[in-house]
Amino acid sequence: MDNDYSIPIKNLGDIKVPFEVLKYVPVEVARTYEFIPFALIDGVLEVGMVDPDNSEARDALQFIGSRTGIPFKIYLISKKDFDIVAKSYEGFSGETGVVVGDIQSEIRAAEESVAEFKSANRGEQPPSANIVEEAPITKIVSVIIQNALSGGASDIHIEPTANNIKVRFRVDGILFTSLTPPSSVLEAMVARIKILCNLKLDEKRKPQDGRFSYMFEGRKADFRVSTFPTYWGEKIVMHILDPTKRSVNLNTVGLSA
Repeated sequence: MDNDYSIPIKNLGDIKVPFEVLKYVPVEVARTYEFIPFALIDGVLEVGMVDPDNSEARDALQFIGSRTGIPFKIYLISKKDFDIVAKSYEGFSGETGVVVGDIQSEIRAAEESVAEFKSANRGEQPPSANIVEEAPITKIVSVIIQNALSGGASDIHIEPTANNIKVRFRVDGILFTSLTPPSSVLEAMVARIKILCNLKLDEKRKPQDGRFSYMFEGRKADFRVSTFPTYWGEKIVMHILDPTKRSVNLNTVGLSA
């Protein structure tokens, strides 16, 4: 296998990865971005990646690293080795995998809800208020918020593109792509967030600002929300004000007075 990435090559063969290593990367994330952990040596997670040039895959791995606090080392692996080693996930139902699996199923259910509504209304765009309270939509938004809070994110960006929606978290000043739901659920997701903030659902051509509070694991976090119209739909930025987050001072960043 040729290596144009200046990173070490790893031949994984058909090794069976222990569950305590797999738990660091949910199965849905591994399959979406084609990288997989295969060893934990001296506190460093060794990860095999099929395409190290994939910026979204690197963002996802960076986010996992920041959330777990475990450094990682990337190795280049073949697609064949990835497919073989990915079978190690069979029978694994770790907590992180369950969470990701849940939101993927909710995304599929939300797509079906939107499609059914359009079909019933002769293909028209569904009025947001009629589908926004559907369980799949509320679950998607809740899981995004909960993942951001548990991951120590300071901001959530929901950005529509030509092909999908990019949900990105800002952690330590760096944006990481966390999820890429289909464009078909954008309107319902935006409407759900607008309802939380008491914003106008029918105003889509002008920016709006709002706020809401969210209880998570016994603590209350405040969100400052901004909407902005773009070519592909409305973009949302949510700034998280979490009172439990540690404040930054000179000592924590390693600088002297």
